[in-house]
Parts: sequence; C-alpha cells; structure tokens
Amino acid sequence: MAIEAGTSTYYQAKRGIVQDGLVLHLDAGVKESYSGGTTWRDLGLSKKNASLINGPLFTKERGGGIVFDGVNDKVQVSNFFLNPDDFTISSFYMSDFTYGVPSRRPIFGMYFSLSSVSNIIWLGPAYNHQYIEATVAYNYPAGSTNTINRQTHIGGSYKKTNHLAMSYSFSSKTLKLYRNGSLINSGTNNNMFAHNAIPTFTFQLGEYNGTTGILFHGNMYNFSVYNRQISDNEVAQIYNSTRHRFGL
Repeated sequence: MAIEAGTSTYYQAKRGIVQDGLVLHLDAGVKESYSGGTTWRDLGLSKKNASLINGPLFTKERGGGIVFDGVNDKVQVSNFFLNPDDFTISSFYMSDFTYGVPSRRPIFGMYFSLSSVSNIIWLGPAYNHQYIEATVAYNYPAGSTNTINRQTHIGGSYKKTNHLAMSYSFSSKTLKLYRNGSLINSGTNNNMFAHNAIPTFTFQLGEYNGTTGILFHGNMYNFSVYNRQISDNEVAQIYNSTRHRFGL
C-alpha cells in the first residue's frame, strides 16, 4: 500500500537510491526537500534548489507531490547544467491531462543550441496517453529523421503512478527508456547527439522550454538527474527502493 503523507523521511528517500553520479535529487514527499512555499530543495550534494513558478500546488497523495496545472505551472532549477553527452533522468509521476492539443505533455523537455543547430531532450507521456516517449534529437526539426533517436512504448499512463527513466550515452549513441524499473526500449543512432551542446534556457521541469504551451499536467513526486548513463540494474534499484511508497 502507498504510505501516508509526511511519513517518507530523508533517510528513506536516500536509502537504496544510486548515489554515484547523482547531481539533482528532488522529492516532494520529504520535508527536507519540500516543506511549503516556492522552494523545492535538492537532497543531493549539489544543493541546486528549484523554484516553483506560477503557483504549482502541493498534494499529500503518495506521500507528497507537486501538482502541475497544465496551463503555466513549471519548476526551474537555476545554475544547473545538464551534460547532454551522458545522463540519466528518473521520476515518479502521475499524468492527469485530458485528450487534446498538444498531445505531448513532458515531465522534462530541454532545448539546446550548438552552432545555431537545435537539439532537444524529452521525456514523458505522448499521443494523448497512448505512448510514453524518450527523445534526443540533433538539428530538430530541420534535420532528417536520421538525426532523431526516439524510443517509445505503447501503454496508457492516464491517472496512473509510474516511474519513468531515460538514459543516454554519447560514446555509444544509445538511448534507453525504462518504465517501472524495466528496460522497455532502446536504440542507437550514430548521427546523434551534438557534442558539448549548451542549454539555451533555464533547466526546468513540467514544460518543454523550446516552445511555449507544451506543459505537463499532473503530479510529480520526485525527479533525479545523473551525470552518466546508469545501468539497467541501477534503474531497477531506484524503482524498487521507492515503489512501495506508491503502492507499486
């Protein structure tokens, strides 16, 4: 069963979580990370605290989460740089948007620029809950399809708590997509990804920062970033160490 609100401790949040390469660790169910207001504190060593923008609310469900309204709510992490060469993104979330436009509602979407070429990283539900999707793309959308590495999985996520993770390695050009601790899709594209691309906008959650109006609608319970492509076993470890909180 899912735990009651407020019973997730700092120790529980970190116990079992992979620490090697962890550069951002936000968890709304832990008072040391979120205790009200507009600051969502980083539990990791970097202490890159996040700011809640436009009034996201707090929910006690599943021990605690941040509620995004799908209109203009977002979370920004200033002075935080995601290295697009090697990374892993992990989050427990519940999507609550209805069918319509836009059909993609990202947990995370980042726009990068290198020599006037557009590059993106994307993770979240897509096509009105019919898919979940992880994407890295070079020269997008101007480039041909061979400059896109997109991994998808058919399966609705509407009003269901899920754990999603994506990982990417520049050396192998491999993108992996995970759901609830299991690898569900992976692919390699040697045309990818732009090396040393620089973020064009502030790192943020709940909105693709390259286009206005593409926002997440639902609850985000935690969010973590690693500066390396962690292993399949490590993703499973992250999921299994936290899943009981969500009744999974």
